[in-house]
Amino acid sequence: MTTEDIQEVEAGEGEDEGMDVPAFRPSVLYENISSKKDKRFYELLVEILDQILTGETFEAVDATEKLFSKRPDAPELFFALGLAYWSLHDYGKAIEMVTRSHETDPDCRDYVDALASIHTLAGKLTDGLYYAKLATVLEPHRFIDPLLPPILSNYFTALNSTSASRHYVNGLIQFNERRFEAALIELEAELSINPNNFDCLLLCGTCLNELNRYDEALAVLKRAVSLDNNSADPLIEAGKSLYHLGMRQDAVETHLIALGLDLTIENCAAAMDGLQYLGSELSAEKDKIRLLMEECFNAIEKFPLVEPRGEKENSDLIHIGFFVNSIYGGEYYSIFEPILRRRDRTKFKVIIYKTSVAEDALFTQIKNNVDLIRPVFDIDPETLSVILTNDKIDVLIDLSGYSDGSQYTILKQGIAPIQIGHLRHPYGIDAPGSNFIISDNFTAASDKEQVSDGCEIITTGDGLYAFEPFTNFPDPIPSPALNNGFVTFGCYCDLATLTPEVATSWIKILQDIPTAHLLFGGVPNICNLVKEIVVGMFSDKSVANRINFLDADSTQLGTNVDFYNSIDIYLDSFRGGTTKTVVESLWMGVPVITMTGPDRSSLISGSVLTAAGKSDWITTSTSAYGKLAKSLSSDITSLSKVRKNLRSELENSSLFNADQMTRSWEAALISCLEKTQNKK
Repeated sequence: MTTEDIQEVEAGEGEDEGMDVPAFRPSVLYENISSKKDKRFYELLVEILDQILTGETFEAVDATEKLFSKRPDAPELFFALGLAYWSLHDYGKAIEMVTRSHETDPDCRDYVDALASIHTLAGKLTDGLYYAKLATVLEPHRFIDPLLPPILSNYFTALNSTSASRHYVNGLIQFNERRFEAALIELEAELSINPNNFDCLLLCGTCLNELNRYDEALAVLKRAVSLDNNSADPLIEAGKSLYHLGMRQDAVETHLIALGLDLTIENCAAAMDGLQYLGSELSAEKDKIRLLMEECFNAIEKFPLVEPRGEKENSDLIHIGFFVNSIYGGEYYSIFEPILRRRDRTKFKVIIYKTSVAEDALFTQIKNNVDLIRPVFDIDPETLSVILTNDKIDVLIDLSGYSDGSQYTILKQGIAPIQIGHLRHPYGIDAPGSNFIISDNFTAASDKEQVSDGCEIITTGDGLYAFEPFTNFPDPIPSPALNNGFVTFGCYCDLATLTPEVATSWIKILQDIPTAHLLFGGVPNICNLVKEIVVGMFSDKSVANRINFLDADSTQLGTNVDFYNSIDIYLDSFRGGTTKTVVESLWMGVPVITMTGPDRSSLISGSVLTAAGKSDWITTSTSAYGKLAKSLSSDITSLSKVRKNLRSELENSSLFNADQMTRSWEAALISCLEKTQNKK
């Protein structure tokens, strides 16, 4: 459309009885239009609609906007924009534009037909039916009616084409690929059309939790609960939000309500996962959740025994099966992958049972280091048990922990003689279905007190984990205290692990070291409500002005280098901390102070420090924890020297000896098998 075309619409010039009308429409359409500029307007409108329907949508939008400058209130132009948005699958904007057409010209059937169809295609069937009924008493538009495709002009065609909303489906795809920001864009588009889409609200809340936007997640999940207060799903997810907002009692109570609505092994596992953030408090509620988990597991049906087909191709090979639901999302990838790559392939065959749909570049690397990957996310448990039987699995290792729960139906079958929970909470401890626990010298004593009857401990030596050098990290910088003139302590900003006891200890450290600062970071996003709660916890006048946050836009997702370069000493929380952050801090030259507790969740950091050769940074009481913080920060020169030398020390420690860990891991599995065979 040219500038001259627009001018003709305004002035009515450039037309005569012999002017050509667009060849793609019969000239009869333009009969009985007395005004030359009206005639030209409708000719251009037909061109625009044809452009949209032939895929030239953006050109059509440009032309429509130009025509708007001369006829800003024309309902046909709003309709053209609505048709353009429909062709781009933006149903929300399409409904908005076509609604404006209908409000301007309420007697036009085509606008109402389109609203009926678009609402229906968007899953809003009630609204679609309303407009379909309304359309029966209206008249068609002379120029628009012949151009509308059947899916927009016929309600029943649209109804037959109804499926899950494209926005919702796209959001689901993005979610499964862990592109949470992209998923949110699609889900919010769906909610703008259908604010009562329960499944979309639930998925949106889950996305927000993954992005650490817990306050927003909680608000969305409350909307889902208001739509269906008999569903446990939004309550399970809301419980996770509440834990990470530090509302532990509310989280536990919410999970108990969910279990009252739908007592499944998956829901029990989700509730059990939250217990890692609790110390001695809420013991009655914790016991109730544990009993419900036990009840659920005991109620799982045992399938009829099936004899495996044939024999092993190589009887000397030990067949190891791994249950994995989100290796790409878990922080244990860097522990898991080197062991697979270094394993003795003459002794071990590895099969991955992939229980999630998603896959990414990290999982592709895993593929290269295993013998077989079986996607099992859409296979029923009984069929899966037959598959495992025929795979002749000797050792079944659960890497999902309480993050999934569906694997417990398989573990109940006892298909493999050795069943181990590892790397992810609860590490096989206090979890049904495991008969062996992998421990190290640091955790073994506690593990023995925690494991259930019939479960045995196998010790690997010094360290549960071993890593490879983090080649994507830069060299450590000099200690920030040299420039700042004061020591900056760093901590992982997660209210699930920031208990009142931890906060009290950190406040005491800041009080004892009047110049020290405390930086909350280590996460890709810190929501405003979390910041407000943290500030409230540290409101003591003597420390309040020394509390800072590393905002999301200055944190490098995946490595957190800015965070490590901003702190001198990392303060580990007392339980439920992140192994990844502890190890990365050490790699960047940052000393880590931890305090041990009575169970595995509070011992992981101590195990890491032991393997790193830094057991002197492990404490057993809050007073010792504070004294160590004061001691390490008292001499900035010495602290800077520690930072300079720490990486080279790590490279020569057990923590970064992946070959040694692989051999220890293999020996532990063989020991488990020997113990089992000796019992026969």
